Amino acid sequence: MLSQFMLRILQPRGRAVSLRLLNRYWKIDSISRGHRQSAVASGNAERLRSGREGRLAFFNHLFEEFGFGIGDTSDGSIITLDFGAPGKPELEGCIDILNKATQHRMKTENGYMFQYGCRRGDYKFRLQMSKFLTEEYDDEVDCGELLVTCGATNGLYMVASMLFNRGDTVFIEDPSYFIALEMFGKDLGMNVVPVPRNGEGINIEEFDKVLSEYQRASSHHPTEQRPYWSMVYLIPTFNNPKGTCLSTEKCEQIVKLARKYNILLFCDDVYNLLSYIPGEKPEDKPLPPPRRLFAYDKKTDPDYVGNVISNGSFSKILGPGLRIGWMEAPLKVLDVIENSAFTMSAGGWNNYTSAILASALELGLVSKHLLEKRKKYRDNLDSMYQVFMDDMPPGVKIFKPQGGFFIWIEFPEDIDTEKLRDVCEKEYSVSFVPGKSFSTTGSFGNCARVAITYYERDVLVTAAKKICAAAKTFCKN
Repeated sequence: MLSQFMLRILQPRGRAVSLRLLNRYWKIDSISRGHRQSAVASGNAERLRSGREGRLAFFNHLFEEFGFGIGDTSDGSIITLDFGAPGKPELEGCIDILNKATQHRMKTENGYMFQYGCRRGDYKFRLQMSKFLTEEYDDEVDCGELLVTCGATNGLYMVASMLFNRGDTVFIEDPSYFIALEMFGKDLGMNVVPVPRNGEGINIEEFDKVLSEYQRASSHHPTEQRPYWSMVYLIPTFNNPKGTCLSTEKCEQIVKLARKYNILLFCDDVYNLLSYIPGEKPEDKPLPPPRRLFAYDKKTDPDYVGNVISNGSFSKILGPGLRIGWMEAPLKVLDVIENSAFTMSAGGWNNYTSAILASALELGLVSKHLLEKRKKYRDNLDSMYQVFMDDMPPGVKIFKPQGGFFIWIEFPEDIDTEKLRDVCEKEYSVSFVPGKSFSTTGSFGNCARVAITYYERDVLVTAAKKICAAAKTFCKN
């Protein structure tokens, strides 16, 4: 069945396309771009043949090559609530910020920003980041514990590849961010072990049993270069996909387990700064997020060794094209990364961009932009949530987060959201991510994740109404 939607998108841009919908995912047969070779290299063919990966790779390709998905649906194109990314107005806001920041930096620049740079990153940037994070978190952030990265994915890859070996075990929540799951298993050859959740996070009792079992069977012996026995990948604050936050009690319990078993807790804290927790009055600034897990690993504790990393990014709060982020980490982790040949050869990550952003932070431009986004995204969330609550058929549960990018929806157990998604795309021109995509165990087949940030509020409300209409019809059949 040929997709008329994709033909409408691609043919006006001069591409001869033949795109066929294979089952519920995309497979690219041919895309001719004239003077360039096929847009899909043969090395990527396997990724485009299998379910979830094919769909992901296809839309990533469209982002890159065709500028697809700028948030404009005036041509009747599909509303894709898959994307966890800022929308066009937010990205346009970056232009003024970076213009002002560049002018500010260039007035005093002596050329250092064009050099390789300090291995932990531009000092002025790290200093301004520590002030910015301290203010936004309402909790102290030490400049000396920060390292600049090329974004959250870069930070995760460096830690997983430098501190662990192929075949080592990494524990993950189920469900969790699906690209991280593929990175661990496919790219790094690690043994991925899912851990069940209860309530707002990992089931502590079950996790204790799992850790004990795997450690007894493990032949891995920590060294100075690789100081941890294993790693746990977590999204503790405004979780992707479920939107939950770990309670204080659970944070304390997880840190205790990490110390007991000598494991590293790697926290993808990319949504922490997007808190929508309301103040006393509706017009008040949203409150800071819950304390990050890193803050529970207290250096004043007698058994402290450093078991938590907080991994942040500007991709969600400013723009992903900047390719810059940071890690807040124990000194022994920073030493491993800083003294690696990988870092010694490259120097400071993204030295130029971090220098510009140091000025943006110093001028208060990032704080202002972030506050505007938080208020806007909170309105988006409230509006979509109300539609789902009013219009969904009986038996559907809607989980409203207090921050982040996503709403999690749980349908009755007999509803297959992959099939529902197909109906939404074909008959209602709207899409979402089925819950099964986030699980290594094939669970959550009756769940769905929808994004709240990529489009303007009126489009998001329309999309929510379409999903509800599709769900009503689907659930009757």
